[in-house]
Amino acid sequence: MTLDLQPLGLAVETLKQAVLFYDSHHGPEAERLLLRDGLIQRFECVYELCWKYIQRWVGQNVNSESAVPTWSRKELFRLAAERGLLADPTEWFTFTEARNLSAHTYNPANADTALQAARLMPARLTALREAFACSNVPIRIDVADLRARPIAPQQGVREAHIVLWNPRAGDLL
Repeated sequence: MTLDLQPLGLAVETLKQAVLFYDSHHGPEAERLLLRDGLIQRFECVYELCWKYIQRWVGQNVNSESAVPTWSRKELFRLAAERGLLADPTEWFTFTEARNLSAHTYNPANADTALQAARLMPARLTALREAFACSNVPIRIDVADLRARPIAPQQGVREAHIVLWNPRAGDLL
């Protein structure tokens, strides 16, 4: 099952736009505070979307003996990094901390922490989306015993496809 990456792509773009707009706006302080708060809210929403995508991906791509809902977010990010989905899980630990601070305790220092995380996140989101896209490539494998086929069709299959060798049988499959 592949993940629908359209919502993630939209989230990446909207967060990028919000960061650019905030950084380019030099109006009155009251306007900047409102823009900052909106940017932080967008960061929180995008973070939530991302970790749920990661959770879904890990659930689909890691053995079923591990119960996804029991993993902490740190464990989830570490596992995603081990599987090549994330480059550095500690960046996602930072995003988690910033999201938790901004969502549960509001003060100017926490807002600045979340703002800095929001500025870093778009580049990580682009990499995450690319990793998801690469992992969603469907791979088709057909298994056939060519020995049971006449010689002419065997040649056609060998020319058009990759044929694997079965060392135990001592011949081509």
